[in-house]
Amino acid sequence: MSSETPVLDEVSAVRARGLSKSYELGELASLKRTLRSITRLGRAQPPVERFHALRDVSFDIARGEAFTILGHNGSGKTTMMSILAAITPPSDGWLDVRGRVVPVLSVGSSFHPDLTGEENAVLFGTILGLDGDEIAEAMPGIAEFAEMDADHMETPVKRFSEGMKARLTFATALRFPADVYIFDEVLTFADDHFKATCVDEMRRLVREGRTVIFVSHELDLVRDICTRGLWLDRGEVRLLGEIEEVAGEYAAARARHERAIAT
Repeated sequence: MSSETPVLDEVSAVRARGLSKSYELGELASLKRTLRSITRLGRAQPPVERFHALRDVSFDIARGEAFTILGHNGSGKTTMMSILAAITPPSDGWLDVRGRVVPVLSVGSSFHPDLTGEENAVLFGTILGLDGDEIAEAMPGIAEFAEMDADHMETPVKRFSEGMKARLTFATALRFPADVYIFDEVLTFADDHFKATCVDEMRRLVREGRTVIFVSHELDLVRDICTRGLWLDRGEVRLLGEIEEVAGEYAAARARHERAIAT
């Protein structure tokens, strides 16, 4: 990574410059590789093949903005979300994010199936660094927004339907205070009523000056929530700009791809 220290300006919530991420293909410490290395002592080792998930990605996200990252499966979206959430570091480039981040990278991804809904919510808040009072204050709102009574909140998550997990996931994230919220495909299993409620809540966050990064394959939903977006294609920036332009170009490219497959 570059040793340059990024500095956020007064209006930026996220600044990314030259972000790249690569992974070594194959097993890092397999017996086969170890034996091959021993037999080749003193000789040049064969080059290690690497997969480049992201290449030189740069963008800014303003405070109080709803932003999306578009791309087909394998385009680098999940890798980018993991870097933004500080789950994995970039291989090169730098990233700076202002304030506390609440990442929700998939439905129930942060939940332990054997813990109850309430226990998982408390654990999630603890991981975020919230104190006991903040967590306790948020719990009634979490249950209310998830539309779950006390009995459901005291039930292990492994007994929840996908829709219940989606409601609890979103409710837990929304009711804990943060500066940047990351939602990656969290409304896939939600019904229309709950989706509409979540859209209203994300708009409220933006009005309050929070930053929302929302990722979904549902372009109508993305257009309804976000004002700007980034289109990733094979780990590289294809387009960055206003949501109508980015979503329109991405939708057209996706339609061309689907027609090519059909023929």
